[in-house]
Amino acid sequence: MVQHNRQLIRLFFLLVIGVGLLGGWYTSQRFPVESLTFSPVTGDSNWMDMLATIGEETIQLFLGLTSGQ
Repeated sequence: MVQHNRQLIRLFFLLVIGVGLLGGWYTSQRFPVESLTFSPVTGDSNWMDMLATIGEETIQLFLGLTSGQ
């Protein structure tokens, strides 16, 4: 069994977190985030509807990205 270096794994984890935060900052600076609407959050729905909508949209996104058209 291969023993992975924990310090390297921690470094990569921090790198992923840092790049995610940088991407969020960049998006908030370049695009009007206030104009985006998410219907389950703004309407009278419960958390289960919101999770189902997020899951469905994620599946549709991955299907669109992997369709090869």
